Amino acid sequence: MLDVRAGLAAQLDLRQLPSEPALLVYENTAWGALRAAIDNPPSASRLGVDLSDARQVLPGIRTQTKYTGTVPAGTDVLVAEDSSHWALDVAGHGTSRQASFGWASRYPAGEGGHATLSYKAPLLRYLAVLVEIALWVLVIREIRRRRREVRA
Repeated sequence: MLDVRAGLAAQLDLRQLPSEPALLVYENTAWGALRAAIDNPPSASRLGVDLSDARQVLPGIRTQTKYTGTVPAGTDVLVAEDSSHWALDVAGHGTSRQASFGWASRYPAGEGGHATLSYKAPLLRYLAVLVEIALWVLVIREIRRRRREVRA
């Protein structure tokens, strides 16, 4: 238990909050939105970047594959997922994706405006779904065939 306490105390993004003596309560001070606009985008290679001024943009629930909203001019949109399957269009123009911090994707918003962040599933996913459907069809056919053999 002491190792866990020492590990939590050593984390730079956690701050211990006042609580009952029997409890240890921490606040994550580096929390950020899943889709955020950031001013003065820091270098993608820089560690320990302060993202506290990040503003949530493109609202929605985590399981959506498309988000829309307005992004401010002169900012970058930081998406907390390092995947090349996301694409951001701002004011009808596609933006280039840059990997950032090893855990995020960053898109320059340019002049800002109405934006759409959408996920394009890889072709392999659709192929895997077709294979799964074909396997289920074969399983059902085999079950029906065996039932007919038992009746005969």
